[in-house]
Amino acid sequence: MVLIGKPIPDAQFPVTVLPVLFLAFFIMALGEEVGWMGYAFEPMQGQGSAFKATLVLGLIWAVWHVPFYIFIMADPVFIVAQVLILLGLRFLLVWIFNNTGKSVFAAILFHAVYNVTNGVLPNYQVNAPLGVVITSSFVLITAIIVTFLWGPKTLAQFRYARLSKNV
Repeated sequence: MVLIGKPIPDAQFPVTVLPVLFLAFFIMALGEEVGWMGYAFEPMQGQGSAFKATLVLGLIWAVWHVPFYIFIMADPVFIVAQVLILLGLRFLLVWIFNNTGKSVFAAILFHAVYNVTNGVLPNYQVNAPLGVVITSSFVLITAIIVTFLWGPKTLAQFRYARLSKNV
């Protein structure tokens, strides 16, 4: 919002509700990530590259959420932006998963924290659909940078590790 000259919106919930909100989102993320990362992703990654597995799983995950997005706001720009956010987030989740010793807990924690942030300061409430377009751009750019730096094959081999050891 700051990038477009608008004030950051007021929080949707009082701070005292955050622990309950986090618990609710943690339980939801637990259900999703045990399935997506704990069950589905690892065999998919073993079939080829992390990039391909993430792209396929990210598309499935995004389609899974589309009915919810239609219910929230049936604006095509909003829905496409949310799908792009989910694709970017899946790449970040895989990066976290592969770089934490395949920790499903780390993926759950990231997923829950993202949802709490989005729940408290939803990007679609101010200047929709501009807020969600900016958010999707930021998430996608971050995912592209991570994929470039850690490599699409595994998303776990930092390309500049040798350079940083010599410095």
